[in-house]
Amino acid sequence: MNKLQTFLKQHFLFLLILWVVPAAIYLKTLPHSLYFIDAGVTVTAAYTLGIPTPPGYPSYTMLAHLFTKLPIGDPLFRVQIFSILTSLLTLTLVYFFIQRLISVILGRSASDDSKIDSGRVYLRSLARMTSLLASLMLAFSYTFWSQTLNAQSYIFTDLLLLTVVYLLSNLEPYTLTVIASPLSGRSNDERGISIPRNDKKGLSVFKIGLISVILGAIATGGSTVMVIMVLPIVLVLFFRYWDKLGLTKTSILTIVGILLVGLIYLYLPIRARTYPFLNWGNPQTPELFLAHVQGLGLSFNDPVSGKITGLVFSPISFSKVVFRYFYLLLQQFAYIGVLFMPIGGYYLYKHNKRWFWALASIAGMNLLLGGLWLSGNQEAWFILSNIVCTIFIGLGMIYVLDVIARTQSETWRTKQSKTKSKIASLVLAMTTVVVLLPLLFWFSRVNRTNEYYLKDYADNLYAPLPKNTILFGIYDTFNAATLDRHELRADRKDVFPVMTNELYVVPSYRDHLRHLRPDLVPKEIDDMTTFSSEREYNDMLNFYIVWLLKKGYPVYVSHPAYSKNVFVGAQGGVFKEDPNRLKAIPAGLSMKMELVEEPSSSVITRSPDSIGTTKQSLPAGRQGQEIATPAFDEARDDKKGPRNDIKREPAVPKEEDFNFKFKNPQEYKSPMYFLEKGYVSGYEDLVTEYGVAYIVYANWLLEQSQANPAFSNFGTPTQLSLARPRLGTQNGGGDSTFKKALEYFQKAQDIAPDSPETLTRLAIAYATQAEYKKAQLLFKKIAEGNPNNVNLQFNLAKSYADSGDTDKAKELFNNIIENSKEENQAYPASKEQLKIIDLLAKKPQNYQPFENNDMHIKFYYPEGYAITFSGNNMIKLTNNAKGKDELTMLLYSKILKDDQGLDDLGQLPFVIDGVLLQTQPGQFPGFASKMKLYSSGADTILLLELKKDRQAFAVRIFPGDSTKQQDFLDVVQSIRVLH
Repeated sequence: MNKLQTFLKQHFLFLLILWVVPAAIYLKTLPHSLYFIDAGVTVTAAYTLGIPTPPGYPSYTMLAHLFTKLPIGDPLFRVQIFSILTSLLTLTLVYFFIQRLISVILGRSASDDSKIDSGRVYLRSLARMTSLLASLMLAFSYTFWSQTLNAQSYIFTDLLLLTVVYLLSNLEPYTLTVIASPLSGRSNDERGISIPRNDKKGLSVFKIGLISVILGAIATGGSTVMVIMVLPIVLVLFFRYWDKLGLTKTSILTIVGILLVGLIYLYLPIRARTYPFLNWGNPQTPELFLAHVQGLGLSFNDPVSGKITGLVFSPISFSKVVFRYFYLLLQQFAYIGVLFMPIGGYYLYKHNKRWFWALASIAGMNLLLGGLWLSGNQEAWFILSNIVCTIFIGLGMIYVLDVIARTQSETWRTKQSKTKSKIASLVLAMTTVVVLLPLLFWFSRVNRTNEYYLKDYADNLYAPLPKNTILFGIYDTFNAATLDRHELRADRKDVFPVMTNELYVVPSYRDHLRHLRPDLVPKEIDDMTTFSSEREYNDMLNFYIVWLLKKGYPVYVSHPAYSKNVFVGAQGGVFKEDPNRLKAIPAGLSMKMELVEEPSSSVITRSPDSIGTTKQSLPAGRQGQEIATPAFDEARDDKKGPRNDIKREPAVPKEEDFNFKFKNPQEYKSPMYFLEKGYVSGYEDLVTEYGVAYIVYANWLLEQSQANPAFSNFGTPTQLSLARPRLGTQNGGGDSTFKKALEYFQKAQDIAPDSPETLTRLAIAYATQAEYKKAQLLFKKIAEGNPNNVNLQFNLAKSYADSGDTDKAKELFNNIIENSKEENQAYPASKEQLKIIDLLAKKPQNYQPFENNDMHIKFYYPEGYAITFSGNNMIKLTNNAKGKDELTMLLYSKILKDDQGLDDLGQLPFVIDGVLLQTQPGQFPGFASKMKLYSSGADTILLLELKKDRQAFAVRIFPGDSTKQQDFLDVVQSIRVLH
């Protein structure tokens, strides 16, 4: 029997299972959409031979590109096939690596089993099975499985590094010490056999070194940093075999390695000179090339967001990584699998300390590097450690079988072969169940077959965009979506995407855009970019957008550009359109930009954050006192060029732009499971973006009824003037507008239920309609989850103040003052709120109190007015004057049901004559309000409707043009609801 036949006889069935079963599971669970973080860049680079994120991954890009030529599926699927293939090869290598180490332990150095005692021969056949089972356990461990479904270079690099280690294992040991098995029936005296290794037929040290250098060089083109993990093994063996290499051979290996790495990375400048659409860093010059390979600019420590990437020498960060490392390790193999790991480690240590420490050094370097170098996809860095753990698990399984054999050796020798087979089968069955636990445990969690997150996002982002749009956005999700539509699906090449952070920070990015579209990138923005102030970024973007609009191009800006900061540790690096030049109209997942010179019906404006003061009309006796209230600003096709003959649509958002299409709506109700923190963050950012889109549209609807909240948004202040109600001529949208707005706020909460921004905006919506109890519950939930965010604590305090719990409000406002800096906008705002509470608590001079528990009302009214009851839950307040000096108010109280608004007041107990001229919202502190003006000949009547939580009041004022309007305002503004 020749070697091939022997090999097939021993391994074919095991390898068939090892390839077919995982491949079938992987294909079954493949996602139909890109993963988060860099997957969009990686797949696009492979498909178009572009330049991906640093360090460039040239080896992976070029090899994966070959698979994009397959005549099956779309580009994503073809790269996924390459990913599955590298995983299967890695599993195969793990299988043989376990076999090699078991050979070391069992003393087998020849290709046949004739030189090993009969008991060990049988144990070797079981060892093949345990190698298979351990490899399957790795195949269905979470991170290995998840990254196989992904399209990135981690497992590709691990395969090359593991191959290097496997080749180096051919060098060690020269002498094997084995322990005879009790299965052979030998006595303890016969244990202790030394079998010299015959390596004449094997590869020489130099040849193994040369192959290892080649594979290592290719691995640097997958992930340069990960190559460091095998350096301890390489260095130890290098010094150990220096006598066999010498200076000449070592020099040759070094030169070959350097030249090969250089040749591989020449891909970057050569390809960059062709200006592919994806040309990250544009590494054409030596300076840009070195910057790209080193990843300059990608390391940061942002104290505002708490995000850290790059090399970090922090004991706290390192301890967190160590804890997460072992936490993930326990989960990888469904907990029970790791029970075999220390057993296998002990087994290897007992028989071959060198290889125990060699493999342990890989895991140690992996942990050390992962703790010092923080990255967005850090969990994938630990796959090499998981592979080492799998090897230990495989050795642990064979050790357990060996121990069972030792304890039952006497019984074993007396058993018939059938009985032996039954015992072995039972043990293997139990082991198989343990091994398949990861598959059962993780299948439902890792099954991505119904995942369409990025595909849905790209479709919904592009849906409202007209032809030849210039689309501004920021960071990974936006970049993946635009690459998908522009390059992978290539169905919206007319849209020109611009990354705002790259545009400002990276001059080579501007040069690249100019090469692609020289008509779209003016030189003036280079002169404006001096990095002298945070405001400069915003000024540059505003200039650029105005410049594009004047050239006739449609311009849209995605929502994250308004909130994602381009500066580390600062709060000013976000986009805000200049209200003197631009106006923004909600358009789905983006904002449509228009010049202010163009007529527009309704616009949401985002103006700079500020703290201001507004005057509030006070009852007599406190006139002349100015109450400062927080003014948190809320505002919120080809190369032929654009067509200017298209009729422009009115500047009003379209509701259909917010009817987002989801291929699998269920995945947003029950989100996909991710252990990777970067993917969790990516998902949260994505659904928050949908939530923000709903919120922006809902805010626009609320703006139609002039309802502007006095609360602080999550990082974005909001403004409300608490001045007297406006009695102008505008008509508000009323309750129907609010209910429509509330519908979209609810959609935001449904899709992003844990997003602080979504919950904050929804709470503000309730507060604008005086649903303070509902608002308070949401503000409390948000504040508890963000105890150090004083803006959110301010919101909670404000909700207590508006609901009438002034003691709790004062306590929280004082806490904010004690725990925040004076320059924080919540600090002066809290002081002003305390002034308001104290002033409103004082009894005004020359005013009398009225209080009625049945009507749930308390207010102050001027001396000279008389109050009488005019029926159930209604009073009459009048000064008994004549003509225009008369002021008569009928005040009616009613408790509404949940979810009822002012339109649900129903039939009022007093008559209102005349024709309704107009309806508009009022602005009274602590109430949702609506003002209606009626006319009957020469007389006018005002009807004021107020609502706070479920309590509603209707106030009839006659005459509507009374000279005593100030008395009316003072009475109404002093109204308090009694609970």
